[in-house]
Amino acid sequence: MNIVTSKRLTKDYGSLRAVDNIDFEILKGECFGFLGPNGAGKTTVMRIIFCFMPPTSGDIQVFGMDVAKSQSLIKSRIGVMPQEDNLDPDLTVLENLIVYARYFDIPKKESVRLAHELLDFVELKEKAPSRTVTDEQSGVINSR
Repeated sequence: MNIVTSKRLTKDYGSLRAVDNIDFEILKGECFGFLGPNGAGKTTVMRIIFCFMPPTSGDIQVFGMDVAKSQSLIKSRIGVMPQEDNLDPDLTVLENLIVYARYFDIPKKESVRLAHELLDFVELKEKAPSRTVTDEQSGVINSR
């Protein structure tokens, strides 16, 4: 079984074509990577695979399911480790955890319980009502 199958995948942002009619397959057990210069569409393809955005055209299936029709099922089976943090600075630490859990269809009551449990586990319970701070807000300079 293919884990991901893409046929004629295309993504447009207005008049900009970020992904142009690509075909690829990722087989079970295979290590697969996208290589290319900035602006080549690597992140866009990954966002489509993870159901964070729809393709403009073409077909893409993850675990045999169409990303346009089975977002919840796909998200429940796939893990994502973003390159940058995706925390919402307008939400508290607790609210960010709850929102993230809801992306994976964890019921709200359960997500609240799990968020409190996780904060307790990592000994950050007192930070639950705090707002998250981005690097820009804190003045921290990340070196890469």
